[in-house]
Amino acid sequence: MIGPLHGGMMAMFVSATDEFLSCGPVGLGMAEACYEMALNYSLERVQCGQSMFDRFQLTRHKLVKMYTEIESLRALVYSSAAKRDSGNPSLAEGRMLKAKGYEVSEYVANEAIQLFGGVGTIVDTGLERFWRDAKMMAIGGASVEALNEQIAMMIKNKMV
Repeated sequence: MIGPLHGGMMAMFVSATDEFLSCGPVGLGMAEACYEMALNYSLERVQCGQSMFDRFQLTRHKLVKMYTEIESLRALVYSSAAKRDSGNPSLAEGRMLKAKGYEVSEYVANEAIQLFGGVGTIVDTGLERFWRDAKMMAIGGASVEALNEQIAMMIKNKMV
């Protein structure tokens, strides 16, 4: 037996939190890579004599939304790391990082593919792989839906 009698669930919660905490930075890195690719493509791809960035307001607005989501994830990553470093077990934050890491990386990869058009689905761009990897983050280790339920119970029990 590891730990005190009937204490296995808490031990699992704490050990799983370390895994979940890593999903935030992983998702952040994936989102940043997709964003950079999309931004560069929109600046280089010329349509009707102008770059996509200059010609289409929709392109600029997509990039702004992507950037905003990336920065919100970055803030959660840093604040969660600071709590963890101060000795807080960060049970809810770890689960939030997994969920937010997935959501942001999948969203940014999806939007980047949309900006690239059909080219975005080709293996050579790498965007499709980021999208698939983000999707796996949503289900591997624990589904985002199950984690959201755990977070809800932590909120109810004032554990956040």
